[in-house]
Amino acid sequence: MALFKKSFLLQLIHWLHRRIRKMLVLTRYIDESIIINDNIKITVLDIQCNQVRLGIEAPIDVDVHREEIYEKIQAKLSKQSD
Repeated sequence: MALFKKSFLLQLIHWLHRRIRKMLVLTRYIDESIIINDNIKITVLDIQCNQVRLGIEAPIDVDVHREEIYEKIQAKLSKQSD
């Protein structure tokens, strides 16, 4: 389990490093959360094998997508604007 957590955190750090300039690296366990901008709460719900289940609470006007879905939406919007 500890090996998985370290591997997951390293992957998360790499992913974040490619996308943003600021990075806060945290260790969270099941039922622990992080808060973003006073109105977004991300909670670790479960950890099994090589998957982490996250719960995300955000205002209704904040879009929350998996990365691959977000990229498809952006590509579609880009094609529509051309």
